[in-house]
Amino acid sequence: MTAQFNIIKLNYIYYIDLYLIKCNHYISQIQYYPDMFLALGSKIIQSIVLNIQEAKSMGKNKLKETRESILMSKAELARHANISPITISRIEKNMPCRLETQRKILLALGLKPADKHKIFKD
Repeated sequence: MTAQFNIIKLNYIYYIDLYLIKCNHYISQIQYYPDMFLALGSKIIQSIVLNIQEAKSMGKNKLKETRESILMSKAELARHANISPITISRIEKNMPCRLETQRKILLALGLKPADKHKIFKD
């Protein structure tokens, strides 16, 4: 009786593992196809999608959206800030930069250093 119980228990664990693997796969895909998963209509899936989208936007700086809102190109901002366009691209991809670089960017955007929180996440 014990051996049969262990086999049933192992099968049960196996099916749970397969289910969790499928769930993890779907959750990992949500970040790439949020609209598709939102269309499915499940409250749980919608909640997961919204949480992932919120988490992704929390750590981002606002340099790209600010630059684009004033219709300024990367090259133009780089020229005004006296830094390379590659540096602007890196910062827009949320890579860290020095405080001096942040100051140059803020001044080139017409902002004061005290407005740092409007652009940079720290």
